[in-house]
Amino acid sequence: MMEEFDYLGAPYAPIDEHPEYSQPIEQDCSNGVIPQDATVIGTPTEDGKRRILVSEVTTINKPFFDRNKAMMTRYINTQLQNGNMRRIVPFPFTTKRINWLQRDYKYVSFWKVDRTHFIADVEVHLNLDTKEGVKEWVGIMVLFGDIEKNCVCTIEDLVDKADFEKRELVALSCFLIPIYSNKQMDKEMERLWRRYHPEALTDPSVRSAYELAKRMGLTIIRLPVYNHNATPSILFFVEDTILVKEAKSNSKEEPQEVRVPANTIVVNTNHRFSDYSEYYIYHECVHYEEHYMFFKLQEMHTNDIMRMKTKVQIVEADLLTDEEIADILPVAQDLAKWVEDLLAYATAQAEKGKTWPGYKLVASVTKRKYTNDADVIRACTEAGFTNIYKTTLLGISDLEKAIGKKAFKDVVSPYVFKPEGKPELVPLSDRRKPISSAEADFAE
Repeated sequence: MMEEFDYLGAPYAPIDEHPEYSQPIEQDCSNGVIPQDATVIGTPTEDGKRRILVSEVTTINKPFFDRNKAMMTRYINTQLQNGNMRRIVPFPFTTKRINWLQRDYKYVSFWKVDRTHFIADVEVHLNLDTKEGVKEWVGIMVLFGDIEKNCVCTIEDLVDKADFEKRELVALSCFLIPIYSNKQMDKEMERLWRRYHPEALTDPSVRSAYELAKRMGLTIIRLPVYNHNATPSILFFVEDTILVKEAKSNSKEEPQEVRVPANTIVVNTNHRFSDYSEYYIYHECVHYEEHYMFFKLQEMHTNDIMRMKTKVQIVEADLLTDEEIADILPVAQDLAKWVEDLLAYATAQAEKGKTWPGYKLVASVTKRKYTNDADVIRACTEAGFTNIYKTTLLGISDLEKAIGKKAFKDVVSPYVFKPEGKPELVPLSDRRKPISSAEADFAE
């Protein structure tokens, strides 16, 4: 799951104009929610609205273009001046140099290479002079980035968009969080074990989150983390400090500051389910491998949600505003997928014998099935029943395969149409053309 959604963590909204995600009021961070200060948060304003804390989350888009746009434009001008662009652009042109009015970087897609490296595919639009006038050319510029180098990239290629081949890599959100399908996630977790603990794939008895963490170079320590009773574990990417104090302690002593080395998983003994530490260790191993670029982008030393930058925002007391809905829309699908992945993982662990507090493993509801179609046909035929079959037309793809593409085109194509798709709300980066709403059509 590692999607624009932190596995068992907080959702992050890919909104460049509003790089924050409004969180509901919660007094802990067990669900990756920004804890709310009761002295300020929740108190109504004079007009009946409420105050909430929102996290200020940075997207990759602005720093990426701030640090690379000038270089990208210089590269294009170099290719124009040395004649290389004539081998890329499929039509003749006379332009020798472009300025910011003649070029546009409309879309960018990010792809995961490994824990710290990514590829960016930028859609480049150039207005080039030809004998017939100005003509637009669309290409893809490929850049290689290293999160450790502050998102400064190197340019690898520039090709015509029509010649660009689809990538087989894992897509990254604008927060540099991998976006996995269920199938991709299974493969990625298998790859994680194969890379660090390969024998665990063939012998489940040796599969251990402690051993996996050790082989990944991670240290595990157990501490009573102060003011984090609902946080089971914290991953430290760099050396930092943390406050510790036993939750059940009646001592009036102040919490003690403890220095934690880099690449350390702190299991919180103040958490009520600290006995399930193996699961949380595996959870942090996934964070370490999959989400390092996100936390580096946010300039966070740990994945402690309570250390994220926040600000107070005033919202409607009972209703979501248009802005709040716009903030939530980009993560709505990821939220649904996160829940799906969470249930799948919890079920798989339960099948291996794990007990989840308040839940039990049961058999799902199923439909009746024939044990053998041939036996049913024989039995019904012997009993004199004939109305046991149904005849349906082959689907379009199957029919085209059955009679051949030429025959299909000559005989069937006059009776084939593509129905209009249902309205679907997608981000502006989606390449499909927008459709007009009924109200807009009526207004015109």
